[in-house]
Amino acid sequence: MELKRRNYITDQFLLIMKQKLDEEPRTPYFDFKFKGSGEYAGRSVSQNPEGKYLTRLKEITNVTDEEFKTILNYCYSQKYILGAQQYIRITYKGMERGNQVENELINQKQNTTEEKITYKDIKNNIAKFEIQEKKIIEKFLGMDSGYVLNFSNRTFSDFFIENFKINIYDDKYADRGESKAKRLRTFWEKESNTLVADSIIKMIEWWESDSLINEEEITNNQRVLAEKCKEIANNVRNRNTANMQNEEIKFLNKKFDSVNIKTLNLTTTMENVIQQRLDEIKKCLNGNIALGAIFLIGSTLEGLLIDVAKRNPEKFNKSKSAPSGSDGNIKKFKDWSLNSLIEVAHETNFIGLDVKKFSHMLRDFRNYIHPEEQVMQNFNPDKNTALIAYNVLLAAMEDLNKSKI
Repeated sequence: MELKRRNYITDQFLLIMKQKLDEEPRTPYFDFKFKGSGEYAGRSVSQNPEGKYLTRLKEITNVTDEEFKTILNYCYSQKYILGAQQYIRITYKGMERGNQVENELINQKQNTTEEKITYKDIKNNIAKFEIQEKKIIEKFLGMDSGYVLNFSNRTFSDFFIENFKINIYDDKYADRGESKAKRLRTFWEKESNTLVADSIIKMIEWWESDSLINEEEITNNQRVLAEKCKEIANNVRNRNTANMQNEEIKFLNKKFDSVNIKTLNLTTTMENVIQQRLDEIKKCLNGNIALGAIFLIGSTLEGLLIDVAKRNPEKFNKSKSAPSGSDGNIKKFKDWSLNSLIEVAHETNFIGLDVKKFSHMLRDFRNYIHPEEQVMQNFNPDKNTALIAYNVLLAAMEDLNKSKI
């Protein structure tokens, strides 16, 4: 096993062991009680009460049974654990390393500059690859296995922070899953053409430097593939924003005549509050009070989605996009962000794709409720911006009506 991968899986394993002890402090050990030789990460999941922790490790690292056996033996040799063959008990040394890994992750998140999104950024064309273009890039990056080039989780994180001040391990990029390849695909979907193109070029440069440092020969086929990827990146960068602008105009002109608050099955109290807000929104729009309208629209959408979640708790809590806390448990609905509510509402078929996309635009607009954010980003919405936000709300209400919640 490659040294970097062994160390990475070991760190994740010790961190999960540490988290397990935090969750179950009355059980000061980590005991799998394997049934015979070789039954490690795979079969033990269904045979042992500790299986959920092994499942968590496999989801994060894609570790195989054979690799896990190597990890256990390594941890045993380093005195991180005891009893590598039949059961596992964490030692003080292992606990100490688990704490170090957790602190490193916390510090990494604290030191990451939060990405600032402007209205201009939002209106940029979201990167769209042709099918063959995407296949070529994924082939070059080796994404079929869930990896991206030779990046470890840490170097993958460092790459985006150092080059773009972006935390690729933010929940924003976890829509498709936790692997590096899945996070990169989500990054491509959500970010602008320019940012996506720049990231591809930088990855090619990283690959070239890494090959040089490690004295690895670059074949002619690899060079041809790399050059093709650069060409695709430049094409993505140069594509104009006409499609996005046309889509925006089409959405703005869409009429939602079927929207009826009475059919949303809200409680009487909630229905009255929503109706009051809708009336206030119309007053803001008629009075050209764009910023006030946007804030009211954003909070109204959030209230409606929370109401849907409370009436459909099983669907929302079991969604892949459902947010979890530091303890690994799904958060209470009142603690969900608007981003999470939008993602899960779409995943559970309560709102459509166009509503999801433009709802995220509304979510970003609403972030400017903080004056310092508005000043920093020079965000001055006009009536057209407010009308887009209003149509998002009406479209969401129409979708919720159709879903028969």
